[in-house]
Amino acid sequence: MTEIKTEIIEVKNKKDKSIDKSTVQPETPTPLFLNTEQPLENKNLEEMTPISIKQKETNVIAQEDINKKKEEENKGQTILGATFLFANTSLGTTIFTFAIRAKQFGLFWFLIFAILAALINIWTVLRLIEAVKDIKERDYSTVVEKILGKKWATLLNIFLGLYCLLFLMTYMTLIYALIGRFICSIWYKDKYPVFDDFKKEKWNKAQYKFPIIFGYCFILYFVSLLKNMEKLNFAGYLGFIAVCYSVLVVVIQCDKYYKWYKNNERIEGDKSTYPNYFDFGKAFTKDLFFFKGMASLFAAYTNHSNVFPIYKSFDGVPDGKRKMIWSVWISNGLVGLMHFLTILCAFLTEPLEPEDLIVYRINRFGGYDIWMNIAKVSCAVCLFFSTPLYFVGLRIAIQNAFFKEEITDKQNYIVTGICYFISALVACLYDKILNYITYGGGFTSIVFSYLFPIILYIITNGKGFFYWKNFIEFMGAIILCLLGIIAGILTIINDIKGEDAT
Repeated sequence: MTEIKTEIIEVKNKKDKSIDKSTVQPETPTPLFLNTEQPLENKNLEEMTPISIKQKETNVIAQEDINKKKEEENKGQTILGATFLFANTSLGTTIFTFAIRAKQFGLFWFLIFAILAALINIWTVLRLIEAVKDIKERDYSTVVEKILGKKWATLLNIFLGLYCLLFLMTYMTLIYALIGRFICSIWYKDKYPVFDDFKKEKWNKAQYKFPIIFGYCFILYFVSLLKNMEKLNFAGYLGFIAVCYSVLVVVIQCDKYYKWYKNNERIEGDKSTYPNYFDFGKAFTKDLFFFKGMASLFAAYTNHSNVFPIYKSFDGVPDGKRKMIWSVWISNGLVGLMHFLTILCAFLTEPLEPEDLIVYRINRFGGYDIWMNIAKVSCAVCLFFSTPLYFVGLRIAIQNAFFKEEITDKQNYIVTGICYFISALVACLYDKILNYITYGGGFTSIVFSYLFPIILYIITNGKGFFYWKNFIEFMGAIILCLLGIIAGILTIINDIKGEDAT
């Protein structure tokens, strides 16, 4: 009897064991190269880890190493370095339009509003920094998508893309004009003392314009196919130096040109020969130059998307946010000073006829103005190399707005070709540089530079749009947008009427 009971118990135990095996979750298969006869406690822990888990751990460790390395590199970031980078993104070709706007506004009032534009820029950039202080992402589109949603991110990318496309057209038109000015001043100076005559008779003809613009667009097309533009980063620094050099030439030569104006153009008692220093009412005549002038200033301070890569360089740096804020203040102060000097000295250089850009001005003294000719060539070369860098922003905006993933090589060829063809064609048919800048500052940059930062700030501070401070800031952003939109609409109306829509 006892033996029978023992057998029953043994059978039952065997049965229970078989049931346990069927219900237990299977283990990860042992790698084939392991010696299963070796005792468990003697097995090397590294060898026992499944390959998939080891790969994940390796990736995590590698990412941690990259992050640590990046933090170590970023610790070398200084306020001075960030200030230069930020100033480099703020000081661009729009500075060449300020003499014209000063004539339309009145010199004194345009200087006042230029200072106001710098303060508005600081305000909105600081709001953007405050909005992303608790977010690890350092990409404008990603930040907007995370805070406001995908539709808002798509809207942002559309405006960014339009802005970049407009400035591609601006750069192409400006490069062509700079080359023409240089050729006229060297080879056709005696025949065409005024560039407008040379432009109408020779330089604006289709047989010159189309081959040259489409020719350098063809070269730029292949350069812009590169997805890594690090080798062209030098162009941004050279462009900064070229603009600074041009401004320096204008400042140094200002006194000589102003004396020429007083001795040759100013007639005592004839108010038509007096420059517009304080007449603010002129900005609100039927042309409403106030709005166009503000649009030019908005375009000059369109640097908000560049805040993110510069802010990223402070990640891991002690007091990184505070240093970033200091760099914003200092860089805007330096750029504002450059703008102030340019507006003042360029206006005094040609107080009655600043209709051309600074580097287009007429040499009043005979011979060759070699210093300004150097400025023309250097600006043209820097714009040529900077154009692919501008296209990177356009390609990223198109990718984020219309493609779910990174664009393929085939899509890259097509998108790049279409963008350059459109830019070249429009630049050949429409050469009003001031209007491009007005459209860029009025219709596009005003949205992602002034409206989006304030909305992001209000959403992240959690106090709502009807909290009195938030409401005031939001309404301020709306007013700025309205100024830009009015400027763009007025420019279109002037074009339709055939008026000079400067």
